[in-house]
Amino acid sequence: MENFYPKNHNNPNNPKNLKYKTMTFPLYIFIIIYLLLLVIWLIFSLIGIYHMLKFGFLNFTTFFVVFAYIIISLIMLAVSYNYLSQIDWEINISILGNLFNGDNIFINF
Repeated sequence: MENFYPKNHNNPNNPKNLKYKTMTFPLYIFIIIYLLLLVIWLIFSLIGIYHMLKFGFLNFTTFFVVFAYIIISLIMLAVSYNYLSQIDWEINISILGNLFNGDNIFINF
């Protein structure tokens, strides 16, 4: 069969010219998912606090538990922000991108 490609053309059927396609995505996809989960958590927390104050016993213990829950939640959010603010969210993650080249297969700098 005749070769339809010129001599200086990269023939895609030649195994030496195969380029492996990689699946890459930016790291900030994970922060978007995290923020969506935080919104869902906030909605459920507000519903829970409302039900504790509306239908629970209105005494010192109820107010203390609500106050402690809010304080612990704010501390957890502050610690989470502290860790997440140190990450470069513009890095692309490559899934098995350089598997055949022997390089790092997950992070594509």
